[in-house]
Amino acid sequence: MTAPSAPLALIVDDDAAVAKTVGGLLRQAQIDVEYADSGVAALGILSRRPIDVILSDLRMPAMDGLDLLTRVHAEWPDVPVVMLTAHGSVPVAVEAMRRGAFDFILKPFDRDELLVAMRKALAHAHHAQRAPEPAAARPTASTTTVPAVSPAMREVEDQIRRAARSNSTVLLRGESGTGKEVAARLLHAQSPRRDGPLVTVHAAALPETLLESELFGHEKGAFTGAVARKPGRVELAAGGTLFLDELGDIPASVQVKLLRLVHEREFQRVGG
Repeated sequence: MTAPSAPLALIVDDDAAVAKTVGGLLRQAQIDVEYADSGVAALGILSRRPIDVILSDLRMPAMDGLDLLTRVHAEWPDVPVVMLTAHGSVPVAVEAMRRGAFDFILKPFDRDELLVAMRKALAHAHHAQRAPEPAAARPTASTTTVPAVSPAMREVEDQIRRAARSNSTVLLRGESGTGKEVAARLLHAQSPRRDGPLVTVHAAALPETLLESELFGHEKGAFTGAVARKPGRVELAAGGTLFLDELGDIPASVQVKLLRLVHEREFQRVGG
C-alpha cells in the first residue's frame, strides 16, 4: 500500500524572496510547492498539472492577483485561492471574496496564521472532491436555475425563487451531496444581493478554537498570532450572502453569538 502523496500548493508572487520564504514554511508542513512569478505563468502551470491550493500575491505586473483569481474561479472552481497582500483593507478583502477567494492573509504575515489558512483551504478542497456536485446542477455566471425534472424539484426551485426576494434567514436541510451549496448559490444569484459577495463558511473544516475568529474577525493582539485587525466572514459578506455550511457542527457558545447576529444584526470581533 503506497502512502498518499502530499498536497501541492502553487505560490504566485513576483517577489522571489517572499515566495521562497512561504515555500519553506509550507514544505515544513508537508505541503509540496510549485512557484509562478506571474499570473500568466500560474495559468500555464494550472493547465499542465493538478494543483490543490493557490497562494497568490495581490499586486503583480501584467495580471494582478484579483484577475488571476477571477480566471481560476471560472476555469478551476474546485481549487481554493488564498490571497496574500500588503495592501489589506476591508474593500480589497470584500472584492477578493466576491470574486471567489477562499481567504486572505496580510503582510507581514504570521507563520501560524498562514499555515492555518492553507490547511483550511486544503480541507475545503478535499471536502469538495469527496462530495462533487452533479455537472448539470453547477451554477455558472449565467445560470440562475437548476433543470427541474420532477414536480418536487420544480417546487424546490420555486421556493428558492421566493426566498431570494427577501433578506430573511433561510435554513437549507438535506443529506450530504443533495445540493445545499448549489441551492445557496442559486439563492444568492437570484437575490437583490447578487452583485455582492457570496461568502461560505465550512464549519466542519475549522477547528473550534478558530471558528469564532473566522466568523466575526479579531482585533490586533486578541490572541497569539493576531498581528493585525482582520475582518471576519460576517463582515466580508456585508451587502451579499453568508452561507454557513454544516451549521450543526458549530459549538453552542458560537451558536449563541450567531443567534444574536440573526435576530439583532449585531456582532463583536474577538478581542473587541
